[in-house]
Amino acid sequence: MKSTANSIRPRTSKQWKWIAVTSIVPDIVTFLHDLQYGRYRGVLRRLHSKGLSVITDFMDGLPGMERFYNRYVVPYEPKVVICGINPGRFGSGKCGVPFLDFRALNELIGDTGRTDSEKSARFFYAVVKHFGPERFYSTFYVTNVSWLGFTKGGRNINYYHLPEDIQAVILEMFTYEMRLVKPIRIIPTSLEVAKTLGKLRAQRKVAAEIDIRLKHPRWCGIDRNYATGFREYLDVLGRFIEPAVAK
Repeated sequence: MKSTANSIRPRTSKQWKWIAVTSIVPDIVTFLHDLQYGRYRGVLRRLHSKGLSVITDFMDGLPGMERFYNRYVVPYEPKVVICGINPGRFGSGKCGVPFLDFRALNELIGDTGRTDSEKSARFFYAVVKHFGPERFYSTFYVTNVSWLGFTKGGRNINYYHLPEDIQAVILEMFTYEMRLVKPIRIIPTSLEVAKTLGKLRAQRKVAAEIDIRLKHPRWCGIDRNYATGFREYLDVLGRFIEPAVAK
């Protein structure tokens, strides 16, 4: 699938030419490469000056990440986007797939050689399994506003806490992704994401309707919130997809 975006031209580095060009994965890798060595080096210097680091652990799991996208996402058929904040250091920051962990990936694409797991990913994958992975991912495209995660002092830092000029670069990448996917609706999973999407829509940078906001899987993964969160996800997402038929 070819991109029509002109302002951002990822997928140019020869270092990443081995990656299939049928998913968003090469764009994320090229963006990271440009932060470290290319056009966005100034952004990385700014982050470092504030004691912030970019989570790069997902680079160790690129083959599994690419297998997931090639099996469940390409060629961008899902038209409803579920949108989170940014990868965290224990879940998608490691495995590279939004809201999942290695334990979930092992079930979805086969053995990855890792078994790392975390609560929010276990909650989200329970929702995926309820509907059935193929049915779920043929309906929903799952992403984050920020492709990359950030930490400071060993703690996750969200994109909306970064300086505005750095946020602008992050949002440029997100709107590029939405131009590829062309969703009809976007479901935010936090209040800040809903605010960001509302601004982008008002600026006509995102055309999709902004749907009902879901609570973040991290909140839902807490034991006392699990049942309420699970029911909320089934109710909201069930409007677009029928539950898997029990065997």
